[in-house]
Amino acid sequence: MTNLDELERAYKVATEGPDDIRHGLAIAGIVTALPALAAELRALREFAADMFDASDWPDGGDVDGFEFQELATKHGLLRPEQRTEPCGEDCQCCEVHGEEDMKDGFTCLRKAEWLVALRSVERARIEKGDRDENTV
Repeated sequence: MTNLDELERAYKVATEGPDDIRHGLAIAGIVTALPALAAELRALREFAADMFDASDWPDGGDVDGFEFQELATKHGLLRPEQRTEPCGEDCQCCEVHGEEDMKDGFTCLRKAEWLVALRSVERARIEKGDRDENTV
């Protein structure tokens, strides 16, 4: 469950059920989810600003994959992880690093957990046919 899901759940609680219980639970849910959600939003805003700077927008230019990875890592969207073996089915470690690198260890970049969770929740909603245009 993502922080956004927590806020949506808190909103639902605030709009349904007995007044005294629902408002207390909604406030507690919002208070719990807001700090992490604010940090995620700050990271995305700073990343977006750096991407615009790196691309020299609107004059042209582009951002290559290496620069994207550097900026995403800087802002916590990707997290470096030391590995000695492939880290999962969505990782391209085997293609990028040879067997010697695998033995000696290498740095793998993984998506931040909240990004992975966000996509998982969204996929589940789409599969259930429960996609709301007002949610991420």
